[in-house]
Amino acid sequence: MDNVQPDLSFVNIRPISTELSVVNEADVSCSFSMGNTVVIAALYGPMPPKYSRHEQFDRATVEVEINCVNKGSNNNGTNITAGSVESGQNHHFERDLAKHIRTLVESTLILAEYPRNLVVIRLNIIRNDGSVLAAALNACSLLLATSGLKVNSLPVSVSIAMFPTETEPTDEILVVDPTFDEESLATSVSTFTLQYTNAKSCGLLLSQVSGPVSMSKMGELLLLAERVGDIVHGHLKNAL
Repeated sequence: MDNVQPDLSFVNIRPISTELSVVNEADVSCSFSMGNTVVIAALYGPMPPKYSRHEQFDRATVEVEINCVNKGSNNNGTNITAGSVESGQNHHFERDLAKHIRTLVESTLILAEYPRNLVVIRLNIIRNDGSVLAAALNACSLLLATSGLKVNSLPVSVSIAMFPTETEPTDEILVVDPTFDEESLATSVSTFTLQYTNAKSCGLLLSQVSGPVSMSKMGELLLLAERVGDIVHGHLKNAL
């Protein structure tokens, strides 16, 4: 892979806002917004499980619950639902989102410190105006970082949309933190989660790619995600 640093002069991340302790009954909670995309995450536990299927003798069990609270609207005032404009696809969206969140939590929380206990993550998607996967994952990262539980890193997530240029279809334009409308027009949308330790990225934790992306373009996307990840990491650290 060529060691080419992407140009960040065109990067326009929407305003990031965070708030802690937003759910009274939760042990830890936070809200995370990027532009008009808003999610609330809450953590319950570690606690003894009610059912034996949730009890593992050598580690904690992680359960993830997703709730698409209500409809939001994009900048044009059009109603949008979390995950898709077609509600029939919401089940698949919620299932995939829960899988990614579980991967993040199980890779970040030191589960062996809490054997025979259950940790429940509840995520409410208040409004989806694009990049909702990155927002949800960043909310869960902030949740873990403020929980007082033992973790090994601070994951940071970035979404990037790809569009063909009008003059050269094989040459793509990359847009960081795309809105809902931008995602609907993009040829592909990729979300990358990077693990940060000691303020430096130490590798890719997970990724989701929707749409065709060449191997050469994937390298460029990863480089851009790392550069933008540093910016998002700074926002998360400031929220601690």
